Amino acid sequence: MKKIISIFLILVFFSSIVFVYADEDSNSSEKVCSADVKKCSDGSYVARDPENNCQFKKCPNKELEEDVNETDDDVEEVDENETDEQDGDLEYTNETDDKREIKVKIKELRKEKAENIKELKEMIKQRREELKEEIKELRDKKKEKVYQNQNGMKIAVHSLLAMENLTGGIGKQVSAIARDFNNSIQSTLNSEEKIERRNALKRFFVGGDEKAAEEIEQEVNKNQERIQKLKDLKESCECDEEVKAILQEQIESMEQEENRLQELAKKEKKTKGIFGWMFK
Repeated sequence: MKKIISIFLILVFFSSIVFVYADEDSNSSEKVCSADVKKCSDGSYVARDPENNCQFKKCPNKELEEDVNETDDDVEEVDENETDEQDGDLEYTNETDDKREIKVKIKELRKEKAENIKELKEMIKQRREELKEEIKELRDKKKEKVYQNQNGMKIAVHSLLAMENLTGGIGKQVSAIARDFNNSIQSTLNSEEKIERRNALKRFFVGGDEKAAEEIEQEVNKNQERIQKLKDLKESCECDEEVKAILQEQIESMEQEENRLQELAKKEKKTKGIFGWMFK
């Protein structure tokens, strides 16, 4: 009887190993795209398509979008050499009305920095709406949960970049830190999705995804240093009190997100399967 039980346990053990690593291979093939969205000429938004090498999905108005893509490379040259700015409108020379309209739209899409408090608040509000549209496009519950978790950080990054012209002498430094945070988001998104998608049976046998947890911890450590730099810069900011309040709000949002990620990584590393000690 003991011999039969031993053979049964051995079979279960090796079957679990085959299942775990087969599942690992299937998960590793899943494509994770960056979290940004593209605004189309009709005002709608499209996300990246993991089944098309993370290219943006087609806009509803395909014909106009193709025209925008074709003229995109010419905008900077025209903007610098052939235009005058008068009351926010661009005057183009030797351009048809259609092309002029397209290029003005391109310029609007590229606007990233607010010129006053009202505009800053509007840009933050718009970014929230964009992220909502992005979530709707995912149609993947696990990915949706991960992206929703980190939306606060994405909004904070967008806000810091948008307020560059409103924060006086520290604007460039704040923007540089925001771009570092933006790069970090993609890394933590990938790692958190690996944790979220980890198979329950795999957790039972070999435990949590320690590698993904360590990747998150590394990013959290870097981001905590960046947050401290933002705090120091805020104290030296010779800017409007309302701008300073918005900056503080984004710093607090970032701190909350880093605390959440830190707890997630700790919990994942503590999850030990019955054979977890064999796969360290």
